[in-house]
Amino acid sequence: MNSKLWWTLASAVLGALLMGIGLFAFSANPAADAAHPQPSSSSQIELDEMGKETLAKGRVVIGMTEEAAQQKIESLGLIWRVVHRDGEPLAITMDLRMNRVNGYIDDGKVTKVEVY
Repeated sequence: MNSKLWWTLASAVLGALLMGIGLFAFSANPAADAAHPQPSSSSQIELDEMGKETLAKGRVVIGMTEEAAQQKIESLGLIWRVVHRDGEPLAITMDLRMNRVNGYIDDGKVTKVEVY
């Protein structure tokens, strides 16, 4: 192997290694996570008046079927989203919406609601 090809390959491998280390360090950085916390539930964030109203309205669907809960929440002019189903968290966006009710569904019924 000629030296130019060797240096090209060595540079590519070293670059990939350094990039991987940098990505790992950034993703595992607690200081970065602390600077940009993501709320995981309404119990971890302070709700404004709209959020408190939404949570109060949302609580009326606890015990309802998922379909009935969605209809009720939407009839109130709010947004419905299922975030847990039968104990399994679902993929969700982490945008904060004070007019959205996040529902937990177990055996087809709403067992918990949160606002975030």
